Amino acid sequence: MNQEIMRNENEMNFFTDLCMQLPLLIIKTQCGLGKYKFNSIGTNKTKMVIRYKLISDGDFQNSDRIAYFLGDYCYFNAEQFLYACKHFAIA
Repeated sequence: MNQEIMRNENEMNFFTDLCMQLPLLIIKTQCGLGKYKFNSIGTNKTKMVIRYKLISDGDFQNSDRIAYFLGDYCYFNAEQFLYACKHFAIA
């Protein structure tokens, strides 16, 4: 049990460091492009959840629409976040 807790802590530390290096993400939603800023990492039962907050930015006119229909936050699990990072690295 202690090894699993340590592994989870190490994973959270790794992802926290990665999010600090990538504090901003541009995410294409069904409502348009939105600019998001890293907010926090937590857990939902046994799964890690990475939370980014929508930023109102003049360069992204769909922010109000995204906030209204989808909310102010975007939540990722570890796999989804790594997928987003992969596309960021390629761009």
